Amino acid sequence: MKRIIAPVLIVSALIAIAYAALPLFDKKTENVKVHQKVDKASMLPRVLFLTTGTTEGNGEIAEGVSIAIQKLTKSGAFVWLGTREYLLQPERMSEFNVIIAPTSFDYHDGDRKYSLTFLSDSEMRNLANWVKEGGVLISEENIGRNTTDDVDRLSRGGELNNGNWPLSEVFGLKMREIDLVGFTLEDKNSGIWNGMIKDTLAEDEWAIVPTELISEKIKVLAEWKRGNEIYPAVLENNFGLGKAFLLTSTYMLHPSNDGGVSSVEQIERFYQYALTSLPGQSGMRYQINPWPDAHSSAGCITFNSTEDIAKYRMILDFLNLEDVSAGFVIDSVSTPEIISILNENKYAELISGLSSKTDFTGSTFSENSRAFIEIEQSTGLNFKGVRFPYRSSNFWGLMYASGNGYVYDASIGIDHLSGYAGSVFPYNIVLARDSFYKATDMLELCQIIANDFDYFQLPDSVNDYTELMQREDAALFSKYLLDFYEYVSKRNDGLIVFTGNPDYTAFSELTMKPLKDLIDELRKNNSWLATPLSIVEYRNKLKTLKISSKGADKIVTLNVECPDGIVIEGLSIKLDSRPVDVSTSGKSEIKEVGGKYFLITDVKNSDEMTIKF
Repeated sequence: MKRIIAPVLIVSALIAIAYAALPLFDKKTENVKVHQKVDKASMLPRVLFLTTGTTEGNGEIAEGVSIAIQKLTKSGAFVWLGTREYLLQPERMSEFNVIIAPTSFDYHDGDRKYSLTFLSDSEMRNLANWVKEGGVLISEENIGRNTTDDVDRLSRGGELNNGNWPLSEVFGLKMREIDLVGFTLEDKNSGIWNGMIKDTLAEDEWAIVPTELISEKIKVLAEWKRGNEIYPAVLENNFGLGKAFLLTSTYMLHPSNDGGVSSVEQIERFYQYALTSLPGQSGMRYQINPWPDAHSSAGCITFNSTEDIAKYRMILDFLNLEDVSAGFVIDSVSTPEIISILNENKYAELISGLSSKTDFTGSTFSENSRAFIEIEQSTGLNFKGVRFPYRSSNFWGLMYASGNGYVYDASIGIDHLSGYAGSVFPYNIVLARDSFYKATDMLELCQIIANDFDYFQLPDSVNDYTELMQREDAALFSKYLLDFYEYVSKRNDGLIVFTGNPDYTAFSELTMKPLKDLIDELRKNNSWLATPLSIVEYRNKLKTLKISSKGADKIVTLNVECPDGIVIEGLSIKLDSRPVDVSTSGKSEIKEVGGKYFLITDVKNSDEMTIKF
């Protein structure tokens, strides 16, 4: 039965937002092998986050995307960033059982500000069918508000309904636009926001809100309130085998310290709630660990370049003593002797650094491609990763790299101690500019924002930098590194990428100590110390992996699907208790780490794992 929520003042407003034409699909997808379709209700969480990145077009993502990646990945979901082209490809959508489709500024840019507000009926019908088959959709109030030819659907009768908006039945409601001046935004016993979310709005703020519910399966999680007027603000609706969440306040999944509505903790609680709401998976007792061999987090050491070969010798001796590998940037200042020493050392993995004196922020495609080709030809090396000088990656540079065999970039800084930039998990880079957008397979490994030259000095004379000064600076740098690991990487079970400059870190034994302290801390906390390429290769294998479950709570069978020929070594399944018995297709072991139990096994296509609790 339909329920009328409250009387409203109906205002129909046209929003003139330029719509950018869909790009041609990436040719790489044309020959992708299609595997047997997996029932979304039995699939372990795989999340597609629709975004084109931020306005800079340099691989950066909005803060809310970082929070989603970190919370969902820590909770056992695999997260992939994609663009709206997925909405016209049902087979690609079927690879995921969660889709997050925000309409907020800085999530869909290029020359569009709210691109997912412009959806065709076909795109929305594909979304509706996907939810009906068991998917979980998370979106905001403006999704599909406009047609692709820039017609506001609200202009057809003053509301969004099942006659002009194919998502009406998915969310189970009709919506109108009202002025929210005088309204407050409050939690409704969801346990996510716990009380007031947004104080009384003192100025006009027009928004689309549900004014009529047409589903009996809706649960309201938050409300707009003004006296006796109440409208749902956050809802979840069961639709077919799936579920749809609608948030009717822009930026509810964006942190409040950057103009959003919710705290980081509230956003994390929402995503945890959404994961536990996956159809058929409530009370799930197992999840995929982000790292192999039951490692709790990961660490990666990288060094920028110098012309001083003695500094490299000191660092390589240190790595040999610690038995740990590192990535080294090779650029225009790297001499043939330096390149030879690094290339022949088993502890060194080489990264392209292009031209060390060039800021590529505003460089053209030809300038970027020339820099890539020159360093490749002058060194004779086949690089797999790149780090742009001055953290100046840009759209054209990443476009070249993604199309020419590069699998990762390590330029963007991560800072969660004073802000919320970057991610502690590698994410695939999405690019947008001038009506073009593309989701690449190239991963971003975010380096910590501060490094050794922020703490150490480079004096004209060695005597000018006394041992006491070095000890004091080293102590400060070490504290920063350990705090970052403790409160950012370790907290999220994520990755820390150390960036050193040989002239500073290898100035003396004293200035090497912060790196030594970090390595010791990583090992003490069961971190996986790996090279950038090792991390990328493992995460890319997880991208191909789908695991479905069947069976009762006490006996569960997990079925593996991935492309033929791929073996994922050390795959770790986190369990909520010690199993009574485990049977797998290959070798396996149960490992206890910090009171948690892990099933560790090598898997390939069609393998099975049976777990008895």
